[in-house]
Amino acid sequence: MVKQLIRFIAAMAIAGGALLTVSGTACACSCVPNPNLAERVAKADVVFSGTAISTKEKGEQNKVITFQVGTTYKGKPAVRNEILTARDSASCGLEIQDKTEYLVFANKSDHGLGLKPAEGQYTAILCGGADPFTKAGHDELVKVKGVKQVQVINEKPPVQPAKVVKTQETTNEVATEKEAISAPIWPWAGGAVLLLAAAGGLVWWRRSRA
Repeated sequence: MVKQLIRFIAAMAIAGGALLTVSGTACACSCVPNPNLAERVAKADVVFSGTAISTKEKGEQNKVITFQVGTTYKGKPAVRNEILTARDSASCGLEIQDKTEYLVFANKSDHGLGLKPAEGQYTAILCGGADPFTKAGHDELVKVKGVKQVQVINEKPPVQPAKVVKTQETTNEVATEKEAISAPIWPWAGGAVLLLAAAGGLVWWRRSRA
């Protein structure tokens, strides 16, 4: 009887622990139904489409996701915008795949998670912070009042002039041209004088014979 009672208590303890574990996981991040698109835009400081290019951990509880911004709909995010969020979805952090494009709704709020964005950073969470980019989502977004679509043009580094590489052959050609230009002209001048003298002598000889 005692053994059966002990087994019953142990079974109840295991079942209770499992129930608490499941309930804790399910309720770790509870999102209310997403508000309509206009409300999401109104609550956001910046709205943009962008491709996730990197994710880095920040401390033990947070991470920073960097987006290459393609189009802005609200606000003026940087061309490469950093979003601070919780480390995992159980803590309401954004679940983002690198090299994937999203519509991002971000602001400066800590969302009750103690998020403290640095200068130039914004925050977003799992609940309504980002949607995978689709043409339908874009078309719906541009119809929202107050949304202004602006294509972001990434700045390109200035083009440096090409450097001229002097080869031995080029150097020899330049030297030959310089030598030709700087060659003395007195041999040519002397020849011209002799030719004129000979012509004058011939004329004098013909006149003396006449």
